[in-house]
Amino acid sequence: MYIYVKPLKGNATEIDVSSSHSVLDVKQVITLQLGIPVTEQKLVYQGKSLLDNKCLQDYNIREGAKLFLFRKKDSDATPAERRETITSTSQSCKVDAGLSDTTSLWHILKQFLTRHFTEKDAEKVLYQFKKSLESKLASLSLDDIERLANRKLGLMESSITDDIVRFKKKSGIPWWNDYCAAAKKAHQKAYTQVRRTLHPDDWLAYKRQCTVVKRVTRQAKRAYWRN
Repeated sequence: MYIYVKPLKGNATEIDVSSSHSVLDVKQVITLQLGIPVTEQKLVYQGKSLLDNKCLQDYNIREGAKLFLFRKKDSDATPAERRETITSTSQSCKVDAGLSDTTSLWHILKQFLTRHFTEKDAEKVLYQFKKSLESKLASLSLDDIERLANRKLGLMESSITDDIVRFKKKSGIPWWNDYCAAAKKAHQKAYTQVRRTLHPDDWLAYKRQCTVVKRVTRQAKRAYWRN
């Protein structure tokens, strides 16, 4: 059967294996195809780290499955140490880890809930929301996260393209003036920046510039119609 191995950076690679093959056998195939030593490989499937002495069928890995490949920096780590690292990493990824009480999402939600509930009821609602959110986040696989990221980036690029078409200057527009040209130039600069970085701050700056272009063009139209 054919399965896919997806490194953290790079494209997925198709490999030919059998369900009776051990995880160690799969790592040896990966070494032949990708040149990564067996001792530096860590394979993950549906959020679970695969053990070398287990077979693929033990993890219910079937035709077309995708394994995620991580390259370990410390190749001498024991299985127990690796499990401890995975456990500590998952614990550090809890929703409220590292967030201060005054700036966290939970503090903002609590302020909102207290407008509509008593403080005691707001605490109960917030607790249930935390519990539900952490449960759903724990059930996410790397495939789910990859799909969410691709969808989000696709929506951002689609929105940017729509805005560019909407604000693109056409020749012969009678109300187009120097203010419109300056706003359009700043808009194009913000567009180039967000396409290059896809950073949230650049995205917000780009959307603000979209608003500026709308306001300037609207004012230019009104001034032209009045004259």
